[in-house]
Amino acid sequence: MSRKATWMDASINFYELKTQLADLGFHDPTVVDQLRRIIIGNHQGYPNIKQTKSADSGQADFTLFFDRNNEGQYRLLSIDCSMGSLISPGSQHMQYFQPDVTAEDAMTLVQLVMLQPAITRDPFLPLNLTETKQQINY
Repeated sequence: MSRKATWMDASINFYELKTQLADLGFHDPTVVDQLRRIIIGNHQGYPNIKQTKSADSGQADFTLFFDRNNEGQYRLLSIDCSMGSLISPGSQHMQYFQPDVTAEDAMTLVQLVMLQPAITRDPFLPLNLTETKQQINY
């Protein structure tokens, strides 16, 4: 019986994360397949999923970072978005985001950062949705 409960828990966890990722704009079949492999494979450590999306100024590379809660359920921990610089060829602009920020908002902010190199915030401190919207509308 515990095996059924474990499979049921994994199925629920997969469905919830698949829905969350789709709501954030990560609905590509390769993302869903990678998520399935992580959950079904009971991946240990801090798994991640990579995806490239088209943007106005080229492409955006995303890394979706996951961890596990005390109950063993996977959860989206943070999102990294990076894009090649339009101003300095060969360099990258990037920002970490909390799991409530959509891919579209992440790309918009990173593209704006490329045009405003004087921004002094730490790109490794994940921005939440409110902070991201504030930066976009600044």
